[in-house]
Amino acid sequence: MYITIEENNIERLERLKIILAENGFEAVETNDRKNYDCIYRFDGLEIDDDKRKVSVDGKNISLTPTEYNILKILMKQKGRVLSAGEENKTIWNVKTIGVEENVIAVHIRRIRMKIEHDPKRPHFVKAVWGVGYRLG
Repeated sequence: MYITIEENNIERLERLKIILAENGFEAVETNDRKNYDCIYRFDGLEIDDDKRKVSVDGKNISLTPTEYNILKILMKQKGRVLSAGEENKTIWNVKTIGVEENVIAVHIRRIRMKIEHDPKRPHFVKAVWGVGYRLG
């Protein structure tokens, strides 16, 4: 996601930076709009969509294509709770019922093992009991 603010509106830009920082995001100033569309950051977690790279605190993390897609969906929708059904539909373009929703839980567990400092107490990918998952 990117937000365009005119250079002459410094006050609005500074307020936006503060709001982003309070919510765990990093404001990046650049003249290259393409950077906004391909890099997602949250509290040390970074996804570079152009290079399909994930890193935590600068350390590269290897994810499967499905794990990568799930994490990217959560990053793009930071704070919003996504149900397993929504994630399945976004990733595989299929509607799920029952057992298939467990597939997302397995992928989330594997993602946590790779990106979390303590997978038993996740900081990045959190479960919302009975609903789904969210980032942050």
